Amino acid sequence: MKIHILGSGAYPLRFQDGRSLSLLLPEHGIIVDAGLGLTALPHNYKTETLHILLSHFHHDHILGLAFLANFLERGQCRSIVIHGDERIEKLISFFQEPFNPEYTSKNMPITMEYFPKTTELAGVAIHRKKVPHSSGTSNYFTFASQGKSFGFGTDTTASTQNAEFFRNIKTLFHECNYDNSHKDQAIKEGHSYPEAVGKLALAAGVDQLFLIHTDPRYPKVRKEIQTVFPKSDITTDDQIIEV
Repeated sequence: MKIHILGSGAYPLRFQDGRSLSLLLPEHGIIVDAGLGLTALPHNYKTETLHILLSHFHHDHILGLAFLANFLERGQCRSIVIHGDERIEKLISFFQEPFNPEYTSKNMPITMEYFPKTTELAGVAIHRKKVPHSSGTSNYFTFASQGKSFGFGTDTTASTQNAEFFRNIKTLFHECNYDNSHKDQAIKEGHSYPEAVGKLALAAGVDQLFLIHTDPRYPKVRKEIQTVFPKSDITTDDQIIEV
């Protein structure tokens, strides 16, 4: 299973090179979160339908949705389904006047669906779990297909209490917005820091760990995470990882 890192960063800032968070499973046409990384969507996905899963609805995870018309007009994509938790209905206004009126005026094939705790999309079994965040909640995901699997977690403070959710997952992608010296700030905002993420990965028994939603203002993150969980690294935009 291939994971294309369309965007690896956090909230887009002037000094930050990384696009905000978005991951693509090109063989299945599944996208996880829709930050500005979504604008880098290539043409090598294999399906005519794109499924976009949203962990939550903060700007840095949905900004890319403003550019969906480009994919429908220029490439092989024929329809887009946006999946989210019970708050998904509130996203409808994003595709209407005065924000993005072209979606309704051109009758573009974009639909929104509630994402249950367990489902299957394009041959991938997906599980969802609510976790706390400053917006109220974010969502963890696991993905499995043909013996391959990975977990995805963002915008929450990592905790070993969630280790069981990632049990039997080989690879974990997890947000790490702050370094250890900013632990209190991370907890206050509902974000993670290396010590917490590393302990979660150890408790879950994953084989490898990749950090997402990182901030270049905190260069100690790589060393700090590898101290706790040696087989780990920070993702970069346009990176392709096979699990």
